[in-house]
Amino acid sequence: PHLERPLPGPVGIWRSWRPMVAHGLAYMCGGLSTVVAVLLVRSHLARELGLEAAGYYGAVWGISVQYVQLLLAGMGTEYYPRLTEVIRDRAAARRLINEQIQLALTAGGPVFLLVIGLAPWVVPLLYSVEFQPAIALLQWQVLGNILQVASWPLTLALVAAGRPRSYFAIEAMRNALFLLLVWFGLPVLGLTVTAVGFGVAHLAGLVFTAALVRRVCAYRWEDASVRLLLVHLSLAAALLAVARGSPAIGAVLGAALCLATGLMGVRMVVRRLGGRGRWAAMVARFFELARWPIA
Repeated sequence: PHLERPLPGPVGIWRSWRPMVAHGLAYMCGGLSTVVAVLLVRSHLARELGLEAAGYYGAVWGISVQYVQLLLAGMGTEYYPRLTEVIRDRAAARRLINEQIQLALTAGGPVFLLVIGLAPWVVPLLYSVEFQPAIALLQWQVLGNILQVASWPLTLALVAAGRPRSYFAIEAMRNALFLLLVWFGLPVLGLTVTAVGFGVAHLAGLVFTAALVRRVCAYRWEDASVRLLLVHLSLAAALLAVARGSPAIGAVLGAALCLATGLMGVRMVVRRLGGRGRWAAMVARFFELARWPIA
């Protein structure tokens, strides 16, 4: 006769649910800390510089959050399940994390460069010509976005490894540092401190997250990951300097750098894949026709 399994009691249910609750609370509290930090910054800007400054900051935050979250959400759908499967295999986890960092920079880096170059036209198009001060703010914000995208695969590694406290600690530390920089740097840098503080906070977050993930799976940066990060940061900083002096030259240079870095990034990814797959084979054939074959 078929024997029905007894239903678990409250203690058994809680033991099954506790890991999911812990992960959910950490993720929710991490996101909440970001929302609170943004609200506090907007309130401080409105009090110190006026409602217009708070509006410029809100506009830039809306633009940067939209395209970065769109990029990360699309890649996370495929990356996180695979990382969860191999997180206990240190070699496989290290390889996958580095691959995702390279893919994120390859996909996002050219877009970031294009945004810096076209910011004088993007901001008035999305808002109005009265939002001119938001242009420089958006261009500075992009530097922080590059660091944000690079640290994202490492942050998800903490979640996949079952370290919700570490994840929340990194998010809280990054937002606390951002707030401190804005509070004490506003009299010196003005509105620009919000973008500069954002970048510095994400740089600190990247360093600390990499250190924690190193303990989880003995993570090490691959040379390709470091090169991609440094190249995009250097090009973005140089393009920012050019665009602030001449918007027209910045726009042309931004488009050229977007195309060049996009091609180099795709070539690097296909080279790593070894030409496996229909898409990779088609791209490899394109580079052969362009007399730039992938070894």
